[in-house]
Amino acid sequence: MKKIILALVIALTCVASSFAGEVFAKNGMLMAPGDKAVSIGFQFPVGAIGSYEMVLGKFEVAELPLSYGVKALGGASFWGDGMRWEAGAVGTLHFSWACIDLPENLWWIQNFDTFVGLGFGVVGWNYKQELVDLGWKNQIFPGLWYSGGSTYHFKENLAITFAGGNASFIGLLIKL
Repeated sequence: MKKIILALVIALTCVASSFAGEVFAKNGMLMAPGDKAVSIGFQFPVGAIGSYEMVLGKFEVAELPLSYGVKALGGASFWGDGMRWEAGAVGTLHFSWACIDLPENLWWIQNFDTFVGLGFGVVGWNYKQELVDLGWKNQIFPGLWYSGGSTYHFKENLAITFAGGNASFIGLLIKL
């Protein structure tokens, strides 16, 4: 399964880079203050997730611009023994590779935005009725959430996103 996911990530990046040809960052940032974005994607083994993010501000560390914001996430995935669902909110921190001087033949790296997030969320399990009859209990787990990943912008307002953490997925990011 990990090999399939890796092959999918590489294939999507190659396809996306073939459509690009320019760097979409403004002032060294792909996700800048005031930006709003919606992400939709697929979870594994079978599931879907969505998120909404607002970028609130920016600051610099060693002359590298970083932006920060808030993101709400929600999704559901189906397993052999039932359904897993999640909902949460995280604070996000973005770093765009566009702020680094790179050789001209590596322009495409400047369309990557890397992000991390930390917040609070709830994960629940709803089991099949046969398992509930055997004593399994539907469960809810509130707790600390973390996320991280990268997006590759192949248009100014469209990117492929790869996220890991409590709400892992591969999908599309659309800037509004």
